[in-house]
Amino acid sequence: MSLEDKCWTVFDYGDHKEAVHLLPLVKEPNKIKRIETSLLHLSSRHGWLDVTKDLITKYHCDPQKRDGINRTCLHYAALRNHVDVMRYLIDEYHCDPMATDQHGYSVLHSVGDNGSLDIVKYLMNHYHCDPMATNNWGETVLHCAAGHIDIVKYLINDCHCDPMATNNRGETVLHCAAGHIDIVKYLINDCHCDPMATDNLLGRTTLHHAAAYKCSGVVEYLLSTGKCDPLAKDKYGDTTFQIAKEKCDTDTLSVLKKFGGIKSFHPIDSYVNVLLVGNPGAGKSTLSHVINDTATGSIVLGSFRNVGGVVPCTAGIIPYKLQHRTLGNIILHDFAGHSEYYSSHSAVIENLLQGSGGVFLIVVNILEKEPVKQLHQWLTVVRNQAQKVLNQCHVIVIVSHKDEISNPVERRRRKEEIQKIIVRERCDSVFLDCRKLGGSGVDSFFKKLSSACESICSTSGRNLSLYCHMMYGLLEERKENILTLSDAMSAGKDNDAYFIPDKREDVLDVLDSLHSTGLISVLKSEDKVWVVVNKGILTEVNGILFAPETFKEHVDIASNTGIVSVSGLTRLFPNYDPDMLIRFLKNMELCEEINPSFLRMTNLHQLAVEEEEEGETETRGERLLFFPCLLSTDRPDEMTSQVYQFGWCLQCTI
Repeated sequence: MSLEDKCWTVFDYGDHKEAVHLLPLVKEPNKIKRIETSLLHLSSRHGWLDVTKDLITKYHCDPQKRDGINRTCLHYAALRNHVDVMRYLIDEYHCDPMATDQHGYSVLHSVGDNGSLDIVKYLMNHYHCDPMATNNWGETVLHCAAGHIDIVKYLINDCHCDPMATNNRGETVLHCAAGHIDIVKYLINDCHCDPMATDNLLGRTTLHHAAAYKCSGVVEYLLSTGKCDPLAKDKYGDTTFQIAKEKCDTDTLSVLKKFGGIKSFHPIDSYVNVLLVGNPGAGKSTLSHVINDTATGSIVLGSFRNVGGVVPCTAGIIPYKLQHRTLGNIILHDFAGHSEYYSSHSAVIENLLQGSGGVFLIVVNILEKEPVKQLHQWLTVVRNQAQKVLNQCHVIVIVSHKDEISNPVERRRRKEEIQKIIVRERCDSVFLDCRKLGGSGVDSFFKKLSSACESICSTSGRNLSLYCHMMYGLLEERKENILTLSDAMSAGKDNDAYFIPDKREDVLDVLDSLHSTGLISVLKSEDKVWVVVNKGILTEVNGILFAPETFKEHVDIASNTGIVSVSGLTRLFPNYDPDMLIRFLKNMELCEEINPSFLRMTNLHQLAVEEEEEGETETRGERLLFFPCLLSTDRPDEMTSQVYQFGWCLQCTI
């Protein structure tokens, strides 16, 4: 190895004693370089003031000379905070502290990154360096100093640097400081930085960054502020939980589970039940289609395109979960208008409104002979159900088909007649042609409905826990519409994207909270729990069981007594667990199980057994259900001589 190579090596390794020894022995030390890095650069990096002075004064090294990436000796001295070398280079040779390397880093950037408050103050006070100058990545000195609390405070408080400034990736100082809890606390509490602000590159919040840094302390603090949404997703759909899982960060995962009960406002908190009721032919289902058709698009007034695809007769109840651009998040329930469904409707409405209030849309056809009577009827039903609800309900009366009354005098008379009832009942109202997307009054209707939904949402007081959001996300990903409790718990253990409580009773609490939103139904028996995710069971079961004789869905399952055998119910709905189905119907208060032995003492004893049918032998001890709303109310054609021992007593509660 040549003497020059030995000299370079000891300078590179930082051997001061040997460097002092070899320096006088080499020829032209100012020409010894490796990739444009000189001995003066290395001497400055190690903070050798004596050697640095000799290289400049004795060996004529140029203090302004730059290396292969455009760094000066001052950059090298700043890398390790050698303030005496820096002062010497600046004071004696006027080295520029704002000179930048090829990446746009000034000396001040480097000093801020290395955490020397004294040098930062020295450069700011004596040379008026600009702390808001940016490098090639748009980073200010404040971004670079985001790991040093004393410099951050000095730059913000004394130099008035903007903590909200973003770099080219859209990151604020808070994003960059996500691995340092003291700085995060200062920026949020004293500087009012928004922890939910996202960067541009990955769409991540400070909580995402803290998880990426594996800084569980910052994650815990951010969650404790109540300002951070642990379910927020970045551009790739990753939540904080998923990032922590990818990093195998057990500490952060433990923190997230600890905060499983944290309240987190999210879309599932904001769903409002909208209940659409009225007589057959009033225009309910058409209005339902208008609401569905405008969920993602705007309403163009003056558009007289007829609403298509409307089924003339709704069977049971058709629920729609919508994220509507005008109305927000709603669950629209289209209730069948035929009287055969009314009893079951009352039970369903009471069940739906257990957790919060809702918006009733009463549709009345102004062309009917007795529209006022219809309105009175539905207002009575609605008021009766609304008074059972702790939270407020809104009622909007939609008077349809006004466009079909050609006589203006008759139109005015009918309108005034029905308007008196609406005013007396203090309801909102709108007169419209609901059969067209842009019919008259549709715009006014949407404004009133939107206002009612906002009011319900703002006063519901609903704020579900993180576990609730995780559970609902898990249930939505499942293909099954109905799960048992054990299925739901197993799914949570097998899914890396979600976490749910470990204890059965805690999971039940989470499911009960979700049940109150109307998004799912939880059915409980003595030894089993079912979770109904798809509310289509309302359409299928209610729609078939209570369908009028004129409907294709009608099945004569209860004779005229209101008694249905469980085996008959099972044959009608073979895809459902019989116990789950019974619990669903009992939960809605649509039926009660009765003891066959009791019926044997009555004139209805023949229903306690399944009669021999199509070659089958009769089976005693058949389970039986009584449905009051399936009783025949028709007057008998003739009196019978049979002595009755038993009968039903029905009492009107309206």
